[in-house]
Amino acid sequence: MATGLGQTFRAALYSYLFRAQATPLPTNYFISLHTADPGTDGQTANEASGGAYARVSVTPGTGAFNAPTAANPNVMTNNGVITFPTATGAGYSSGAAMTFFGVWNHATNTAAANFVGRGSIASQSIVSGNIPSFATGQLSMTVNET
Repeated sequence: MATGLGQTFRAALYSYLFRAQATPLPTNYFISLHTADPGTDGQTANEASGGAYARVSVTPGTGAFNAPTAANPNVMTNNGVITFPTATGAGYSSGAAMTFFGVWNHATNTAAANFVGRGSIASQSIVSGNIPSFATGQLSMTVNET
């Protein structure tokens, strides 16, 4: 299962931790849906499109991800419900199955520098009228280094 932090984000985090090179923390994160693995830096062009799709903004601490715990130090899960816009027309990506989510620090730019991480989700097709929603703990991202 492909999951974890993006390469560019990891490099910035390590620079912050080990070299004291301050990087401003995002004030919002944006959750995306994908038809396949978005890749290690979100570079694979498989993000949902059409059907009123838009990334969903979450604020760290309220709708973003919980910190790993001592009991489970490699896993972060969403700590609030994350709801996407109601699908219109043929649905997101014409009803194709969504199997991954992405985390970004920008609403629309897909440049590698904006990619934070990814995780897999239970496959679901988003057709017209569907309101994709993920309950607390349903989005899970492993942050180990493999």
